[in-house]
Amino acid sequence: MGRLGSHSHIASVFDLGQEQDQPNMVNELMGGGDVEGVIEEATDHRVPLEQAIGIAPETCQGLESG
Repeated sequence: MGRLGSHSHIASVFDLGQEQDQPNMVNELMGGGDVEGVIEEATDHRVPLEQAIGIAPETCQGLESG
């Protein structure tokens, strides 16, 4: 992930560690939330097609930068 650099569709990871046998990751605050949160909040955990179509290009742009 460090090779990706800064990108508006990818959260930067600042540190990885472990505390009391629990792994942790420090990343930048994602003001708009994340896809996992969108799915968890969706009815029956299914994102409406229109919303998924809106998310897909941003995800692809983030992956393309790698």
